[in-house]
Amino acid sequence: MNAITPTSQETRIYECAILLPSSISDKETSECIKNSEGFFTEKGGKQIAKHEWGRRGLAYKIKGHTQGRYFVYVYEIKPEYIKEIDDSLKLEKNLLRHIIISTPKNFEIVDWGKWFKEWLEKRDEEKERVEEERAEEEKKKIIKKVSKKASAVEKTEKAPEASTEPSPDLEDKLEEIISDEDLNL
Repeated sequence: MNAITPTSQETRIYECAILLPSSISDKETSECIKNSEGFFTEKGGKQIAKHEWGRRGLAYKIKGHTQGRYFVYVYEIKPEYIKEIDDSLKLEKNLLRHIIISTPKNFEIVDWGKWFKEWLEKRDEEKERVEEERAEEEKKKIIKKVSKKASAVEKTEKAPEASTEPSPDLEDKLEEIISDEDLNL
């Protein structure tokens, strides 16, 4: 996307993020969004972009809420109206937090909600790939263990059985050693 520049010398590009409680009704949400957007349009602001990031957990409780819905706007407006808009947003009933910042030169709009969803999908795909690789490695280890045990069993089956009866030569030798004749008793 190309960098955004103001259309006149008098205006600047601002980014505004608002946080609403996730527990309020859709009617209350749309009313709050309408009011927030109205503060900008009343002062001649031109909406360039609007992104809904959706429901996210909060790092800490804000007015008793642990989850919120994020909305991010990009407006072109005269700088002298920002203080009035900020004050109006502070008084908005269901608004938990908001921030308005002046964008830097050569600012490009990024749809972070879309980017985040894509990132989640890639992360899940990577997780599945790693799990498949682990399962494949585990299979290989099991196959290796089974083949080692099978070869060990085959070796013991192929080994000749030692006979329990002594050979005749061995018997003669033992008899000669044990005989009483050489002992002179």
